[in-house]
Amino acid sequence: MNIAVTKLQNPVLIKKYQIKKYMKNISIILILFFALYVNAQTDILPQNINDAFLKKYPKARDVNWTKDSIFYSIEFYQFGDLYTSLFDEEGNWIETGVVIADNELPVKIKQELTAKYPGSIIIYSERVEKIKGDKYYRVNVETNSESLIVSFDAQGNIAKIIKNHDL
Repeated sequence: MNIAVTKLQNPVLIKKYQIKKYMKNISIILILFFALYVNAQTDILPQNINDAFLKKYPKARDVNWTKDSIFYSIEFYQFGDLYTSLFDEEGNWIETGVVIADNELPVKIKQELTAKYPGSIIIYSERVEKIKGDKYYRVNVETNSESLIVSFDAQGNIAKIIKNHDL
C-alpha cells in the first residue's frame, strides 16, 4: 500500500511552515516598530522650545505637544493639574491655562453663563495667565445647538466667543 504524504500532512513540514510564518510575522512587527521609533525620534520638540518650557515648568510630567501655524501647544501635568502652555517659534512663552473645577469659576462668570446660555453644560473651564501677567478664564460650553468657547476677562465680563467648529 502506497500512501502519498502531501506537504500539509507531513508534521515536520507543518512545523517548518509554522516557524517560517511566525518569523515572517515577527520580522514585519520589528520593521513596523523600527519605523515608528524612527518617526518618533524625528518628531522632537525644537531645543529652544524645550529649554524654555523646562525652565518655566521643571516639574512638568506626561508632556505632549502639537504645533499649529503659529504656536507650539504643550499639554502637561503638574502637581496633579492639567495645563496647556503656548510658546512661539523663538521659544517665548505666550500663555498657560490650567483646567479648573466649575466651582472655582468666579460667581459673576457663572451668572453670565446662566443668563446668556440657559440650560447649557460646562464641559471644562480654564484659568489662563498671559505673558504680561494678565489673567482670564476660558470656558467650553455646550448648548442645545452648539459648542462654544467663551473667554472672560479677570472681572468676569465676556471678552470673546468662539464657535468650536471655527477653531
